[in-house]
Amino acid sequence: MSAARTGWTTAAAVKAAVTTRWERGALLRDLHADPEAWTAFPLRVRLPGPSRDELATRFADASAWARDLAAAADREGWQLQTRPMRVGGVGTQQLPVAAIVPTPQDALRLLGRTHAADAARFADALQRAEKLDPAAARVALQRPHDVLAATDDWPLLLELAGWIREHPRPGIFPRQIPLAGVHTKVLERNTGLLGRLLEALLPAEAIEPTGRSFAARFGFAEDGRRIRIRGDAAALGVPGEGDADVEWDVSTLAAFDPVGRTITELLVLENKTSFRTAPAAPGRLVLWGAGYGVDELLATLPWRDKVAVRYWGDIDTHGFAMLAAVRRIAPHTTSVLMDTETLLAHRPFWSTERTPRTDVLVHLTEAEQALYTALRTDAYGPAVRLEQEFVRFDLVEDALSTVASAS
Repeated sequence: MSAARTGWTTAAAVKAAVTTRWERGALLRDLHADPEAWTAFPLRVRLPGPSRDELATRFADASAWARDLAAAADREGWQLQTRPMRVGGVGTQQLPVAAIVPTPQDALRLLGRTHAADAARFADALQRAEKLDPAAARVALQRPHDVLAATDDWPLLLELAGWIREHPRPGIFPRQIPLAGVHTKVLERNTGLLGRLLEALLPAEAIEPTGRSFAARFGFAEDGRRIRIRGDAAALGVPGEGDADVEWDVSTLAAFDPVGRTITELLVLENKTSFRTAPAAPGRLVLWGAGYGVDELLATLPWRDKVAVRYWGDIDTHGFAMLAAVRRIAPHTTSVLMDTETLLAHRPFWSTERTPRTDVLVHLTEAEQALYTALRTDAYGPAVRLEQEFVRFDLVEDALSTVASAS
């Protein structure tokens, strides 16, 4: 009877355990560490087998199972650990209980040629990193498989890291770095790995800890954020009459003069469809916030306090989080159609938030806070949300029928 049919562990469990250490990077790290610093080896793999009763009643099967394990150990280069078990009628038997893979080198031989080739590629990459700086080698050892995935790009990434160390916060686009082979795709597919190299190699003053992008964090030039806005064509200074839909960079919007252009209200919308269809009116500037980050956008507008700011987002926990973030930058912001009455009037159109927030928010009014609390505690049902575009349009028109003025 085979071990598979008995449920007893086979030699395949040893290779599976070694494979797990490979996938976690532990095997590759131990290959390049002193034995006293090994974290995964010697590797002990339990080999659950027959019980005392099974050994007595199925002695032939148990003997075959033990012989198969012993043969696999000899063939594959690991050690078989046994313990004596006394069984009536057959005496004391040495029962396999565990496999011992002594070293990472033994483990690599067990995995075969493909893994050995990958290990050789990683060894070469690690040697290159060590030549640049021991800190770069430590980065490689932290996530060895990231380095293997970037094998073809690794020499260039090390060159880039070395160049940036010599020219911290260069203020140019990465494509302008004077190294052969630098192109945007190399950076795009290796941003995380290059970032970790730079964090290890650069002095603290060369890294902006609050930078949200690679460019901001390490001092490169980057394209300015583009903002889509709607408003009266004349007020926006573009050809045509009536409503205009334009895209500006942040610096252009920051330089806009709402008072001189007779703009009194900035209406910020989270949803693109709502942005397109929100009622236009003289004195109103409609801005598509596009979700999180709208607070950072408002922070760049020095004139935000000169106009009334109104915010309309989804009625869900994230919508209120964005409202709170906006109000932190513009305390005079008022919300539009983000109330209990609107939510309950559209019950057939409720959907479910995938990952609702549960944290406490500040900068909400008493009524907004009450609704947010109801949503995050599932008072109306699990993870309830009402997206903007499901709100009846006549209610939208009523809510936006007048243009607010700065107080």
